[in-house]
Amino acid sequence: MENQNFNALIANSQPLLLVLIGLVILTGAQLVGTISDREALLNAQQGQNAPYQQSARLRAQLTGLAGQLALLADTGDTEAKAIVDNFAKQGVKFSPPANSAANK
Repeated sequence: MENQNFNALIANSQPLLLVLIGLVILTGAQLVGTISDREALLNAQQGQNAPYQQSARLRAQLTGLAGQLALLADTGDTEAKAIVDNFAKQGVKFSPPANSAANK
C-alpha cells in the first residue's frame, strides 16, 4: 500500500520535475550566454583604450599647435594671422595658451 502511494506520487510529479529540469537548463544556458557577452564587451572596451589614448595625445598636440599659431598671430606674424582669420571665417577660433599671458 505504501509502495503504491509512493509510485503514484512519483508518477504524478514527473511533469513538474521535467519543467524544473527544463528551467534549470534554460537558466544555465542564459548564464553561459551572459558570461560570454560580458567577456566580449570587456575585450571591446580594452580594444578601445589604445585609440582613445592616441586621440587624447593628438588632441593635446593640436591644441598646443593651435595655441602657438594664435600666439604667433597675436605677435604680428602675417601668415599666422591669415590662417587664424581663415579658420575664424569657418567658425573655428584659436586662443593663445594660458601660460603665454603670464609671459608677456
